[in-house]
Amino acid sequence: MIRSLLLGATCALIAAPAFAQSHEGDHAEPLWNAADRYFDADVMAQARHDVLHHSGATQHSMVMIDRFEWQDADGETALKWEGGVWTGGDINRLVMNVKGAYHPDEDRFEDGEVELLYSRAATRYFNVQSGLRHEFGQDETQAVIGIEGLAPYWFEVNAHAYLGGDSGAAIEAEVEYEILFTQRLILQPVIETRFAFGDAPSLDQGTGFTDVEAGLRLRYEIRRQFAPYVGVSWERKLGETASIARSLGEGVEETALLAGVRLWF
Repeated sequence: MIRSLLLGATCALIAAPAFAQSHEGDHAEPLWNAADRYFDADVMAQARHDVLHHSGATQHSMVMIDRFEWQDADGETALKWEGGVWTGGDINRLVMNVKGAYHPDEDRFEDGEVELLYSRAATRYFNVQSGLRHEFGQDETQAVIGIEGLAPYWFEVNAHAYLGGDSGAAIEAEVEYEILFTQRLILQPVIETRFAFGDAPSLDQGTGFTDVEAGLRLRYEIRRQFAPYVGVSWERKLGETASIARSLGEGVEETALLAGVRLWF
């Protein structure tokens, strides 16, 4: 009986508008769904609610450690991580992103940050996000607004503006792509850049494009949730920021070999 009700309710939602004969006369009355003719209004209302719930109103959660890797740049090593967790539905989500690095040779942490964002689907492929980011190294909090999603030709795009704090206003953007050699062997190029709208002396940062980072990671998905990888990363400071680094006797370019693992559950 329950199976019959579910089948009838599903048909009620996907069937084209039908016409049924009125019990009070010979003229035809339009019905939105043919199943309305056979099931009570309360049963149909519950069926519609259940189908809508299981077609997009369900709540999910996911933890993604996108990068957990060991890097070696001319003998200088670092352990870096980047990932996040989200919970919610297809339309509204709460997102937390984390990023950081540890340098064992100097026994210090660097570039630690956490973001707490509200994410809402704006189109079929893009989400609008807003919230706060806290950087532990600078001990400052900034407002965040931006987008993330899937661009044409399957490019994954993230672009966020950061406002406030000693760092000033800036935009950070990242583009990723996946090249499938097989269903398990995947090459992932990624490029990131940052544009600052003002000088930040405490960060040795100038106005304009401050840096660019490009990476190439080849991973093998032993399981979809567990994928070790190897690759190479290249970073370079740009513009006024590069000039400041040279004046301080610092390098402006770095290439690192890397190995790590990608996890999600």
